[in-house]
Amino acid sequence: RELTWPLERIRSSAGEPHPRGGTATVSLPEMRRGGVGMAFATVLALTRPPDHPEPLEPCEAKTPRQAHDTALGDLAYYRGLAAGGHARLLGDRAGLEAHVADWQAGRPERTLGLVPLMEGAEPILAPGEAGWWYEQGVRIVSPAWFGTNRYAHGTGTPGGLTVLGRELLREMRGTRLILDVSHLAEQACHEALDGWDGPVIASHSNAAALVPGDRQLGDEAIRRLAERDGVIGVALHGGMLSAGWRRGDTGAGVSLSTAADHIDYICQLVGNARHVAVGSDLDGGFGREQCPRELDSIADLGRLFGLLAGRGYDQAAIAGVAHDNWLRVLRRAW
Repeated sequence: RELTWPLERIRSSAGEPHPRGGTATVSLPEMRRGGVGMAFATVLALTRPPDHPEPLEPCEAKTPRQAHDTALGDLAYYRGLAAGGHARLLGDRAGLEAHVADWQAGRPERTLGLVPLMEGAEPILAPGEAGWWYEQGVRIVSPAWFGTNRYAHGTGTPGGLTVLGRELLREMRGTRLILDVSHLAEQACHEALDGWDGPVIASHSNAAALVPGDRQLGDEAIRRLAERDGVIGVALHGGMLSAGWRRGDTGAGVSLSTAADHIDYICQLVGNARHVAVGSDLDGGFGREQCPRELDSIADLGRLFGLLAGRGYDQAAIAGVAHDNWLRVLRRAW
């Protein structure tokens, strides 16, 4: 998709809705219209065994070296957006503060800030390469995605960190990289928290108490993240919001109120609103068909904050969920 186009132009272009991703919800103009000032920009390149019979997906590679090069392509795309004036790459405290100041002042030149997040560490050829990826612009790393890789067990594959995974965390700690535990299997998540004393987030995860499954976070993991002053970004996929949701079924009661339920659950569990934010996961991997019914595009995210106000959340708490909690993590890390 050409993300610099208006959303309606994307939706009316050839190949839409996407056979796997559904109807587009995201474009850069739509993000600007909705007041989205910053996003974690996914760097995603998975490995698959060379003898696997199915055709490769666009984000899949047969070898770690291919994943490495694919991830560099993702970063090159984001650099291209920045060079074209469509975005600003963020990676240090000075740049972050300048970006926030532009948005707070409502300057017309304000643009989207991008913080590159590697979702699944397959592109890191060896743990010692973590610092090199930081130099390339990556600021957040999640060791695994779906399945198992050389570093950890991810969604759908119970298990922990590998020996290489533990070494990767040690190497990451020598940089200012942030650890993301989203997609880690439950055992791997807790092992990562056991061995990590740096900044940590769950970029897009919900409460397992409301929707069971290893893609979600259990109460113990939520409490441990809060104790470390981490932040959990609530995701907006219907299957992560409601246990009754099924693909193609828009009548299963999935609404933005359901997303507010997950936010409220986390706040009640840890006793404050400092450790939850908007994770969304609206990166094109799923479309409007899988979103809460009130969300036609990413520009509708702001409707969530009115729901929180209706539940008694004050402006400071809502500002935390909207932006301040993420900013606190980045400021501390940088």
